[in-house]
Amino acid sequence: MPHLFILLVPLIPLIYLLRLLYQHYRSPLTLIPAAHPTAPFSSLHLLYLKHQGVEHKARLAAHERLGPVIRVAPNEVSVNCIEDGVRTIYGGAFEKGEWYDALRNFGHPYMFIMQTNAQHSLRKRILTHFYSNSHILTSPSLTSTITSMFHTRYLPQLHNWASTSLPSTPHNIYRLNKALFLDITTHFLFGPSHTSNFISNPPETALLQTFELALSRLFWSMDAPHLTRLAGRFGYRTIPARVSAAQQEVEALVLSWCSKSKERILSQEKENGEKEAEPSAYNLLYTSLSQSSMYPTAQDLDRAVAAEMLDNILASHEITAIMLTYTMYELSRPHNTPILHSLRAEIAALGPDPTPQQIDTLPHLAAIVHETLRVYPASSGPFTRIVPKGGTVLGGYKVPEGTIVAASAYTLHANEEVFPGAGEWVAERWLRAEGEEKRRMGRWWWAFGSGGRMCVGSHLALRMIKAAVVAVYSEFDTVVVPETKIEQIPGIISHPVGHSVMLGIKMRES
Repeated sequence: MPHLFILLVPLIPLIYLLRLLYQHYRSPLTLIPAAHPTAPFSSLHLLYLKHQGVEHKARLAAHERLGPVIRVAPNEVSVNCIEDGVRTIYGGAFEKGEWYDALRNFGHPYMFIMQTNAQHSLRKRILTHFYSNSHILTSPSLTSTITSMFHTRYLPQLHNWASTSLPSTPHNIYRLNKALFLDITTHFLFGPSHTSNFISNPPETALLQTFELALSRLFWSMDAPHLTRLAGRFGYRTIPARVSAAQQEVEALVLSWCSKSKERILSQEKENGEKEAEPSAYNLLYTSLSQSSMYPTAQDLDRAVAAEMLDNILASHEITAIMLTYTMYELSRPHNTPILHSLRAEIAALGPDPTPQQIDTLPHLAAIVHETLRVYPASSGPFTRIVPKGGTVLGGYKVPEGTIVAASAYTLHANEEVFPGAGEWVAERWLRAEGEEKRRMGRWWWAFGSGGRMCVGSHLALRMIKAAVVAVYSEFDTVVVPETKIEQIPGIISHPVGHSVMLGIKMRES
């Protein structure tokens, strides 16, 4: 019997290979062009590309070579088309997969990672008005917070740099922008009584690196969750201990913010029976979820609310900082001086203290922001979904149920037919385009996703970045310096390499 076992061992790889070949030739996915020769048989090459940070470049090259629908793994398809592609996937009943579950905070799911559209819809309903464009543009609390943060923290820091150093002196504008939007976001989410100061308080400023470290867990948590769990069973850490510690530190910080907000709300209601004049996101979420039977204990409820708050904080401050940083970089380049002059003329025409609604209507500002998000998407994807029961058709190919499908802003925004010279930042393209051309560009612009699960915070992000651009370029010029490096690491959060973009700062020249 032992001899028979020894004889059978060499057959195991052969049996596995035959099984792969059988599955390959039976699958309708066989007809879809493979991005790599091994793609129909293994996902190892895709994991390698993800780990090396070159997945998006490889997907784009494969789409340019093979067409709008390609196979990137045995059970995964990438699409780069709107009709029979993005609209089908993100406008229909395609659910998220279990791999998003690895991104839980405090062990709880939050809106972005909820697997079913029904779960997502219930949670989104609580915050829909809070994040609506009408509320974002008219909120006294948000307007007060933005004005205060700019004039008491952010602009004084820029003025200090401009007045105490040469224009050629490099400053990490990306990290300052993150501090700005972390302060604005947390004050807006928790209410005006919130006291964080990541711009001016050194101990809090140092925590920015802790937030960055916590986000570095994304590859192992999301792209290799099974390997991560398997390695853990054998006592091997795929996620470094310092990364896990950073995640725990960030969670503890956010939980403390939530506890203070909860105490404030309960104390206010107990003392005078009044509620907040403008309920914060925390207040809305806590009040709504506390009436649900989903959370059997107070701790479960507190952690579920904190999980949502943490995701809102991470996504909002990181993504908006990326948007503003790359906008500032492009407006620092000498060949973009003409559109900067046009922008300043628009701003000057508004007079002092323009309203959010007035800022929102500026065409050159909108064009600048749109083009920045096209060339430097803050959230590149790919955003995976699962084909529902009955299968679907994408780009003319039959795709069976259970297949993972995804699109990404990185590849959609690089379509030369829609955006000629797609690799170049040309904000004027949004001003020149008219009629069907402009509508087509809008359909392919996917900076915040589309459908029922598109980014709920898109209006807040645009409100903050537009206000920041107006504030900065009314007073300052930014300068490209030898230390300026702008390479991004595309992903769910496409931050710059090293979490750093260096620019020089000087007072605006008349």
